[in-house]
Amino acid sequence: MQKNLVIIGAIALTLWVYWYFSGENAFTAPARTPKTAPLTFEIAKLEKHFGDCPAPDQRCLTVKLEYPVAQGGADSAREAINRVIRENIIGSLQLGDQEINLDMHIDTALADLADEYRDYLEELPDFGMGWELETTGQVMFQNDSVVSVSMSNYAFTGGAHPNSYLSIYNFDPRSGRRLGWTDFVPDTLAFKKIAEAEFRKIHELKPADNLEDAGFWFPENQFTPTWSDRPI
Repeated sequence: MQKNLVIIGAIALTLWVYWYFSGENAFTAPARTPKTAPLTFEIAKLEKHFGDCPAPDQRCLTVKLEYPVAQGGADSAREAINRVIRENIIGSLQLGDQEINLDMHIDTALADLADEYRDYLEELPDFGMGWELETTGQVMFQNDSVVSVSMSNYAFTGGAHPNSYLSIYNFDPRSGRRLGWTDFVPDTLAFKKIAEAEFRKIHELKPADNLEDAGFWFPENQFTPTWSDRPI
């Protein structure tokens, strides 16, 4: 009899535990909020050729893109970071004096560039030099407070020499906001004093030496670091 009571008690306890955790009652624990996937990056690669490719006279346009694409994280942060990277690419593909439309799709920018190159070949049928544009991006640093992305752009469009430039973007990984100098250096006045002292030391200038007389130009002849309130 005692054994049967133990078995009945075990069954009753099992049923109560099931009811407590699965039933709708005042004591049911609230559902857990699903965790957001961490912010990560994948490298996208794209290579396109337009014109006579390959051809003996190399009348060919080559475009190579390799850039990071944010994955996971908060939707707003991911979208903000990807937008800045995409705008960099769009800006590198739009040449000449045309107004840059940063809202267009990369495929549209590539098609417009191909049309521009074909028009150029029609205007200069004896032109035998190809165009080459290349963008390479990478995540240089990432932690819980900052994500640093570099974008290197190279372009040769038949001129005397190619053009290249490097852009560094710093983001808050939680919001996607681009970070500025004051996010890293809250006391800019103190930093200015330190920077000027180091500048004068490197160039062997005394504290009272005139910067303009020493061959340097600063607004109102006052040492000014190359910071700004714009994002960096």
